[in-house]
Amino acid sequence: MIRRLVVLLLMLPLVAPAADEFVIATSGGQAPIAMVAVDGTPAGLETELAGWLCTALQRVCRIEVTDWSDLVAGLEEGRYDLGYAALSRRTVAALGLDASRSYLALASRYAGPIALKGLDDPLDDPARTIGVLRGTPHALWLEERLPAERLKRYADAQEMYLSLHTGQIDLALGDALMLWRGLLHTPLGEGIA
Repeated sequence: MIRRLVVLLLMLPLVAPAADEFVIATSGGQAPIAMVAVDGTPAGLETELAGWLCTALQRVCRIEVTDWSDLVAGLEEGRYDLGYAALSRRTVAALGLDASRSYLALASRYAGPIALKGLDDPLDDPARTIGVLRGTPHALWLEERLPAERLKRYADAQEMYLSLHTGQIDLALGDALMLWRGLLHTPLGEGIA
């Protein structure tokens, strides 16, 4: 089972000239680390880190919210100068990217109906379907361990939480802070542990 994930700041060895706008990408889908505020603007720890970086570099920065797959592609294509993402060092290396040192370590956990709370290892039960955010370290970890028919990948956390709430999946795997903030303390988290 995954014990911890490391959230890394991803950077390609590409830096735009100082006169250009510095474009920073974030997934925006892992509250409170990366989220979108009510007014539609990026918010959370990654946005704060980006702001501090821009101040330190004395650069004009623009923060864009994108999905996981576009974040990596955007870095490779030069559309983004920097990207924040929850990826393990192994995943970063496999993608051929450079990364900073970790700025946050998060525990991973499953969330599911309270009735499943005592389940020893969810992977051992062939009847269980597990939801995960597409392109995350959790997804990569599960893809190595589960047959495809037991794994449901989601583009965004809210869609995964709704599927868990409505019984379309048995469990969701994610980082503990994201699940606590985005699911367990919301109406969708009723009956979920």
